[in-house]
Amino acid sequence: MGKRVVNHNINLLKVISCIAVIILHTSAEHLFEVEYGSYSSIVMNAGHGLTRFAVTTFFLITGCLYLDEEYHIKDYKRYFAKIGHFVFLYFFYALAYSACAMVFSRQMEANVLRTAYKIVEHALTSPKYHLWYLPAYVGVLIGIPVLKRFVGSENQDKREIIRYAIILIFITMFINSLGAFNDLGMSKLTDMVSMFLSKPFAGWLGVCLIGFYIKKYSLKNYFFIYIAGIILFICSMVASYSFFGRIETAFYDNLTFQTTVFACVIFDYFVNRFQIKCMDRIVYFIDKLSELTLGIYLIHPLLLNVFGAVGFDSMMCNSLIAIPVVSLVAFGLSVIVVAIIKKIPFVGKLVV
Repeated sequence: MGKRVVNHNINLLKVISCIAVIILHTSAEHLFEVEYGSYSSIVMNAGHGLTRFAVTTFFLITGCLYLDEEYHIKDYKRYFAKIGHFVFLYFFYALAYSACAMVFSRQMEANVLRTAYKIVEHALTSPKYHLWYLPAYVGVLIGIPVLKRFVGSENQDKREIIRYAIILIFITMFINSLGAFNDLGMSKLTDMVSMFLSKPFAGWLGVCLIGFYIKKYSLKNYFFIYIAGIILFICSMVASYSFFGRIETAFYDNLTFQTTVFACVIFDYFVNRFQIKCMDRIVYFIDKLSELTLGIYLIHPLLLNVFGAVGFDSMMCNSLIAIPVVSLVAFGLSVIVVAIIKKIPFVGKLVV
C-alpha cells in the first residue's frame, strides 16, 4: 500500500473525534435512568447527541484517505490481510468484553467448559455496544477497491456522477431520518427505501465517498451549508428531547441526514479551512496521539465500566462537570494503556 503524506489536520480531527466518542458513551451510561425533564437528563442528552458526529467523521476520514489518487493498493494480499486483522480484533474484543461482563455480573462458574460456553454465547449474541464499528469498517475496506475504480478517472463526467451518487446517498439518509417518526406511520416508507437504497448503497461506504468528495473538491457556499447544518442538527437535538415527551435518540442516529451533514460541516472545516498554528512539538504529539485512536476506542469502555463500579461516572456530581471530567480521565488513561500495550511484541497488534 502506498505511503501518504502526514495530514496534521486529519490527525487532530481523529483525536477530537476519539474524545467525542468517549463523551458520547459517558453521557449514555445513565441517560435513560435519570428522571426525564431533570437537569441531568438534559445535559446527558446533549452530551450524547452533540458528539454523534464522531463515528461519521471517522468514516469521512477513511474515505478521503483511501480513495485519494495518491493512495494505491499495491499488494492486495497485504490489504486483505489487514481486513482479516480487523475481523480478528472484533472476535477477540467481543470475547474479552464478554468475559469481563461475566466477571462484573458475577456469573463465572467453577465449571470451566460451561463458563467458556457462556462467554462465547454472550460474545456472539450480545457483543459490547461499541464493537459494531469493526464489522462496519471491514465492510468499508472490502468495498474500497471497487469504489476506487469508480472515482479513479479524473474528468468532469466523473465528478458529475459522484455528485449524483452523493445526492442519492443524502436522499436515502433523509428518509432514514424519518425513522424517528415511526410512531406516526413512517416505518413502511423507511423500510422500503432501506430495501432498495440504504442498505446496499447509502451506508458507511457512501459516507466514505462523501469524505473523498469534500476533501477533493471542498464545499462551495460553505458558510451557508455550515449555518444550515448546525441549525438542522440543533433542531434534531431539541426534537430528540421534546417531540415525543421522552428522550428519542433516533433523531440524531448515525446515517441520518442531519447527523451526516453536521459531521460533514466539522470535517470540511478541519480538512479544508482550519490551519494548525502551534509549536512543532505539539503537532508531533497530536500525530502520535492519532496513531492510538483505534486502541483508545476499543478499550475505553472497559475503563468506563471500572469507573462506574466505584461511582466515578456522570452521576457523581453535576453532570455538566462530571461528564467531561470522567471522559478526559478515561481518555488519558486509555492513551497510557494503549501506548504501553503497543510497545509489547505481538500483543501490540491488539491496539493497532
